[in-house]
Amino acid sequence: MFSLVYSLAFGVILLKLYGNVLICYHFFAHYREPVLRRLSSMLGPHNLILAADLSDGRGGEIPNISEEVLREICVFHRLHNCYFRGILFQAGLLKLIFRLPVSTPVIFLGDAKYITTWIATVIHRIRGGKVLFWTHGTRRPLTGLRGMILRLFYSLPSRLLLYGDRARSLLEDAGITTPSTVIFNSLDFDLQCKMTKDTGPVRRDRGKLLFCARLSRNKRVDVLIEAVHILLEQGIDISLDIVGDGPCLNELKELVSNYSIEEKVNFHGSIYEEDKLARIFLAASIFVVPEAAGLSVMHAMAYGLPVITSDDECIHMPESEAIVQGITGGFFVRANAKSLAQEIKYWLDKVGPDVSDACVEMIKNKYSSENQGKLIIGACME
Repeated sequence: MFSLVYSLAFGVILLKLYGNVLICYHFFAHYREPVLRRLSSMLGPHNLILAADLSDGRGGEIPNISEEVLREICVFHRLHNCYFRGILFQAGLLKLIFRLPVSTPVIFLGDAKYITTWIATVIHRIRGGKVLFWTHGTRRPLTGLRGMILRLFYSLPSRLLLYGDRARSLLEDAGITTPSTVIFNSLDFDLQCKMTKDTGPVRRDRGKLLFCARLSRNKRVDVLIEAVHILLEQGIDISLDIVGDGPCLNELKELVSNYSIEEKVNFHGSIYEEDKLARIFLAASIFVVPEAAGLSVMHAMAYGLPVITSDDECIHMPESEAIVQGITGGFFVRANAKSLAQEIKYWLDKVGPDVSDACVEMIKNKYSSENQGKLIIGACME
């Protein structure tokens, strides 16, 4: 342990003295700010270089980090995103790469649809530079044409920065030999801890379930509503808070009405203020995201909530690996409301301080900006 800390500290000193780190994205989403600030603190704002456009450029709904904030925490180079049938060309990137010292490690968002990433990676590697891909890797085995393209793409960098262990295993099974480091993911754990403290003593409603994410079809919130109906029919007193908006809102409200459970299901709409979200999370006892579990898993566990999701790991984001059966959450048979109701019933009897502590510790030890920042710096020094 001491040698690891010593090596990391020595690596940070070397980077501060002799070089920079460049991170290139299409744009920096708002939830990246904590880890970028962490990296800026570790390296120094003049040694962290960020290159990206100021928005996705395709009308996405994820808020971005403002240019003012980016220039506060780093040396910022604005790129310009140009899309053609889903393929991205980042104007200004190749010029930046040619001007970059060879000693500067470059971290690209590892997306094979970004054509300039292919070109810039080859250029920097030929010049003798180090390139890392910050990437999901893959959620399913690499087969067919997609598999051929990704095998080639993931062979280009010096190292892969992966969100989870499953992606590493799948890539190794596909014969990809590029070294990899699992850096997990992170939100603003420090802020969530502060919100928990500021909210005061936690008084959870043992029968309150929570869903907080976009109301899109791939989340299958209808399965959760059906499971709530099943439990209420069994005489189990529970309620469900739904936070979020999206294309499925009206049909989900209609489903609640058809089951005549309006008094037990509360639609809160979109909420972005963390203090308001904190009160809702801290009042619940179980978080449920039926499918496509991702960032919301970290958000819920940071507030001490165990997470229930489906057992099909291919449909989830890497953050679902934080769910450890019986410790920080559980799984049900995909699209099976009876199975979900059974799992909820199990956790209604299990939730308590020990479960909450285990969830918070999972985020603190793996899915925090502090841990992610250390792992990224360590990977740059490999």
